[in-house]
Amino acid sequence: MKAITFRDLEALEYESVPDPVLLDAKDVVVRVEMAGLCGSDLHIYFGRERGLDVGTVMGHEVLGEVVEVGPAVSSFAVGDRVVAPFTTNCGACYYCRAGLTARCEVGRLFGWVEGGEGLHGCQADFVRVPHADATLVPVPDGLDPAVALLSGDILSTASFGADLAGVEEGDAVVVVG
Repeated sequence: MKAITFRDLEALEYESVPDPVLLDAKDVVVRVEMAGLCGSDLHIYFGRERGLDVGTVMGHEVLGEVVEVGPAVSSFAVGDRVVAPFTTNCGACYYCRAGLTARCEVGRLFGWVEGGEGLHGCQADFVRVPHADATLVPVPDGLDPAVALLSGDILSTASFGADLAGVEEGDAVVVVG
């Protein structure tokens, strides 16, 4: 498959990489329809974050179609359209039960492989999604794909920030940064 991979500071490459495979019974493989570009990708690109292995597939915002399902996955089937947040989560640990899924004890960040450990990202033809039942979110029929893609990271981050700030309908708000 083709993917955008990290090569070095300010150097990415569009190249052929191995197709993802199911590594666990709770995995699915998703055919990527759309992948976003996040500020986190830019942190890596510009060297503000260090440690990423050369060859890591970039990206953690994905909308796509499930094409392969592990035997322990019960909530998704081949053909389902899904989005994923930027991290995987088990749905069962202390942090997941508290609603802090980005802090999951076994979760991984899409697009971060360091020292050979981690999870490749979704700026590729296909992506493996561990803990699919807890990680993936179905895309409702009729929802604009570009809007659905934003729900995995950008929209939820903005919504959380607005909630923390106590923003209410009709408020005038300025975001700087």
